[in-house]
Amino acid sequence: MAPPDRTLLAAMATEACALRGELDDVAGRLGAWMRDLPPGLADGVVTEVQAFDSMGQRLEVLTRLLEGIAGGKAAADLVAAVPLADMAARLGGKEPAPAVAAGDFVLFD
Repeated sequence: MAPPDRTLLAAMATEACALRGELDDVAGRLGAWMRDLPPGLADGVVTEVQAFDSMGQRLEVLTRLLEGIAGGKAAADLVAAVPLADMAARLGGKEPAPAVAAGDFVLFD
């Protein structure tokens, strides 16, 4: 097996980190919009908004993994240090990857 392209991995980590920042910005705006919703209406939205936090945590883990591998650390050690148990199990091959719908990326369908 060929060694990993560390430059590419470092660039991917930078992209993931930037994406995390953008996701955090959107989550912040959603939180501000929720404060303006009428009482009772915001309750159902809270769970949906919490999904942004989950995505942010997962992006943070991926960023750290990419940075670590780019820095020459052993992938197994990095996966063992993943704080999200379900994600660590998937990355370690102990659980299947989450199902992702196939298809083209569509905005505002």
